Amino acid sequence: MQPTTTQPLEAYLNRTWRSQLSVIGVDGLPPTVSAGNVTLPIHNFKLSLRIPPTLDAAKAEKDIIKLLESNPPYNARVTVRNLRIIYIESF
Repeated sequence: MQPTTTQPLEAYLNRTWRSQLSVIGVDGLPPTVSAGNVTLPIHNFKLSLRIPPTLDAAKAEKDIIKLLESNPPYNARVTVRNLRIIYIESF
């Protein structure tokens, strides 16, 4: 693996000020050995989202829910549950 940047300032900004979204868990996907190109009835995703320190967490929460639940593909139904935005100031 290689770092996303070799520039120290860019690396700092990536770790502190820039938003990051990661998929950290998924339920409902079959193992690759038996996976196929079909739509399965239920998937559960656990996402990790880091927001910049100056972003209003309450507004971010509303925007994230709206983004994830509005206009999903293939008439899917997306429901956000247990959303927790934890803001920790480390300055």
